[in-house]
Amino acid sequence: MTPAIQASDVPTNPNTRHSWVLYQFHLRKISLNRLGRENDVSSTALSGTFYRPAIRCEAILAKALGLKPHHLFPERYDASGNRAPHLVRNKTTTLQKRGNGKSAGDFRHAR
Repeated sequence: MTPAIQASDVPTNPNTRHSWVLYQFHLRKISLNRLGRENDVSSTALSGTFYRPAIRCEAILAKALGLKPHHLFPERYDASGNRAPHLVRNKTTTLQKRGNGKSAGDFRHAR
């Protein structure tokens, strides 16, 4: 049986952490494919969480290791465990204007 993971065990370097998390999954016989199926998320989305913030996927990965998301991805959260302000999306940044003046969500074509 593998020992429980403490927050202090998690590497601080994000590149090292990725390998460490995959190793911890290997020790526990957990696969990204299985986690994805169980949580209705693709394994690619889970793997991409190491490179791009994704709140839901961060929570899935952390829970699989018995951690909180702010312990597994500390650079994405503030000291009290809340999402870091620079990662919080709002509606004005979600639909940025493209060069032609239309929003990214506007797919109508001029005739």
